[in-house]
Amino acid sequence: MAVAPDYTLSISAESNGGVGYTRTITVDGKSKTNLDGKYLVTAITEGSGDNAKVSVVMFALTGTTASVSYQTKGATVETWIVSANSMPKFTNGAIDGKFDAHATTAD
Repeated sequence: MAVAPDYTLSISAESNGGVGYTRTITVDGKSKTNLDGKYLVTAITEGSGDNAKVSVVMFALTGTTASVSYQTKGATVETWIVSANSMPKFTNGAIDGKFDAHATTAD
């Protein structure tokens, strides 16, 4: 029998707003009430290939939802939950580390 993860992440459909486009990231799972020491790392990739622009946002989780905004319709949004004591490493365009949850719009 598989064990349910402590945290899960979901990313909403893209919506068009005054600043461009927005997606809402929602934290769920059996530990969503205990977010102390947890951070949300979100990478937004606008464009592709040599013209791709990647923005990374990282902030402490203080609730179960967060919104990210960007300028290019259809941008890929990828997000992770990490602990304060296991911050990820970004090398050669990849992210490496121990994560509590992961979600992406590229699937």
